Amino acid sequence: MQPLIIGTAGHIDHGKTLLIKALTGIDTDRLEEEKRRGITIDLGFAYLDLPSGQRVGIVDVPGHERFVRTMVAGATGIDYVLLTVAADEGVKPQTIEHLDILQLLQLKHGCVVITKKDLIEEELLAVVGEEVRQLVAATFLESAPIVAVSALTGEGLEELKTTLSRELQQISHELRGPFFRLPIDRVFTVHGFGCVVTGSVMSGQASVGDDMEIFPTGRRTKIRGLQSHNQTLERVIAGQRTAVNLAGVKIHEVERGYELAPPGALTPAPFLDVTFSYMKSNSKPLRLPITLHFHRGTMETTARLVPLERDVVEPGEQALAQLRFAHPVVAMRGDRYIVRLPAPVRTIGGGEILRISQKKISRFKTKSVDELRALQRGPSQELTLALLGKQPWTAVTPELLQRLLTIDASQAACVHKQLSDIRMLTPLQVESQIALFLTDAVDECAVRILAHLREFHESHLLEPGIDRLALKSALLMDIPLPVFNALLNKLKRESKIRIDHTRVALADFSVRLTPAQQKMKQHIINLYRRGQIAPPTITEVRQQVRRDFPGEHGQTVDHILMLLKDDGMLVEISKELWYLTDVLTSILGQLRDQFTPQQRFSVASFKEMFQLSRKFAIPLLEYLDAEGVTARRNGERIFIGSEALLRKLVPATR
Repeated sequence: MQPLIIGTAGHIDHGKTLLIKALTGIDTDRLEEEKRRGITIDLGFAYLDLPSGQRVGIVDVPGHERFVRTMVAGATGIDYVLLTVAADEGVKPQTIEHLDILQLLQLKHGCVVITKKDLIEEELLAVVGEEVRQLVAATFLESAPIVAVSALTGEGLEELKTTLSRELQQISHELRGPFFRLPIDRVFTVHGFGCVVTGSVMSGQASVGDDMEIFPTGRRTKIRGLQSHNQTLERVIAGQRTAVNLAGVKIHEVERGYELAPPGALTPAPFLDVTFSYMKSNSKPLRLPITLHFHRGTMETTARLVPLERDVVEPGEQALAQLRFAHPVVAMRGDRYIVRLPAPVRTIGGGEILRISQKKISRFKTKSVDELRALQRGPSQELTLALLGKQPWTAVTPELLQRLLTIDASQAACVHKQLSDIRMLTPLQVESQIALFLTDAVDECAVRILAHLREFHESHLLEPGIDRLALKSALLMDIPLPVFNALLNKLKRESKIRIDHTRVALADFSVRLTPAQQKMKQHIINLYRRGQIAPPTITEVRQQVRRDFPGEHGQTVDHILMLLKDDGMLVEISKELWYLTDVLTSILGQLRDQFTPQQRFSVASFKEMFQLSRKFAIPLLEYLDAEGVTARRNGERIFIGSEALLRKLVPATR
């Protein structure tokens, strides 16, 4: 049978803990202070074996108004509530507040238990029953069973167990989310095992050995062991009370309010965009913004509730708002939250988390409000694309859709296929993997690449292309380099661009020299031909061309030199020394003919062999070292081989 969790709710001293002890034989008041004062202070845990054979977990919560924050933590992950009302006292303030909280958390299942039945007459019991019916009218408990019991005499307990067996069978099984989430409600150390955390599994499943992350700290760990109701397990799923033994974690590294989930599953953020429901029971309008106590799961902190539509919210109204925190918190779209006034402390409302955000939203901005309204309506295609559009260069996977839309794996796979089928996603080969990205983002980036290349060619007529990294920077798009390279390769396959080494150009672009520039190009070639193995330096070339072509801009010389280099006619040996490619291949051929592999030679013999001065010999040898033709050892050179560099240079000479 599916695992489920029952939680208690109700006013202090209305018999919640005694009821659980009567049902299960387990005293959930474990603290010495609880036993001394006779009240529940912290969460208590038990389990119950029902007549149906089903074992369910039970979370006992405190009823005192000072511990409502603990009650909210205990209500996290429960499937069914026992709202207790003492027969001798009837409905009290925390009965109402607890029911309000359960409503805000959108709990769907439960029953009312009138406790201490033995203390009043049947006639008065009927009055209490009527009071209870009025309390739960128009709530999720409106049609729920009402069972009167006495924990002391045992009267009504079997009826309650039978009722629970019947009721719990109606709750449908679900993993409730795309991955394992455990809001942590207890942390302690077990001798010989180390740190143990407990909680109610909120969604998904986990197994021994799984990698986990503690949010929001980012501490990575591994599940060493799992228990539920004192039974050692290999796997736990949503609906189970669970103790998790964490590998390598110290007790001071984790606390109540943290959450356990797979690495990277949750994103800590300082802002939450939410719906805010202001309870009908509030006596006057609420003026925003306001600082409040915030409760989600087992976490409690302070937040600033900032309005996005209007400054005043009337009792019973719902509005869109942003919660702003002093530090990043973790949550997911669809999570429920509660807010309470700091003074006097009381619950005033809560709602649903629509979006986890890294930035503030401007107040009263129509576009932002419309986006949140779309989120509120649910995961439509438009919503999916809008969410993906906020991180366009993250590969779209079913796992990403699970997290963004808070849907299960099968739904995510279906949405992923639909987006692919209607070509809303475009495949790119990023390094060795095929990844899918938003088609709109890919198309927009491609248009901007082509437009920038056109602008570049118009203003740089003599340059064969723009450096790849300079192009990426000019786009002003936060696109990862591997994805950018993948997009360039796609455009190249489509014959829209040309990529030569590190330079990118439009496929149909070619440098067109004027007659004067053609003469200058030939003149530069002739200067190198005359120099042969002892060519002019780059500075000397510039000076000579400027003398021979007065009035020409100095940059033209540099552009033509780069053209000759890109065309393979010139090879850059050093910043100042360039060689004609055919002269360099001749040098390599002579080295191959003169030396055998691993043969040593000195700088002096190299200079003598080619009749070179040190000005040319040293840069040439350093270039040959860098290209793997030679290797320097103890002031001499070892000849390795020239074939690899010859193969690299020969295509340029054809």
